[in-house]
Amino acid sequence: AQLAPSRPAAPLQLAELATEAGDHEAAVRHYRSAINAGADWPDIHLHAGEALTRCGRGDEASVHLRRSLEIQARRAAGRTKPKEPLAA
Repeated sequence: AQLAPSRPAAPLQLAELATEAGDHEAAVRHYRSAINAGADWPDIHLHAGEALTRCGRGDEASVHLRRSLEIQARRAAGRTKPKEPLAA
C-alpha cells in the first residue's frame, strides 16, 4: 500500500509512532510531510518543534514553535473581535 502524500493523516500517524519509538528524526520527516500536505496547524508545528529540539536542532525548532504561536494568536484574535451591532 502506498501513502497518499497529499493527505496529512498518514504522515501524522507515522510521526506519532516515530515519536513513541523515540525516533525523533523520523518524526521530523513525517511532521514535515504532514505540513507540506496542508496540515498548517498549531499542534503539528508544536510537535515538529519538540521533535527538532530533541534532535538538537534548536534553530529549526524555533521556526516551528513560532509558527504554532502565530497560528494560535491569529485564531484567538479572530474569536475576540467585537461583533457588529445588529441592524435595527
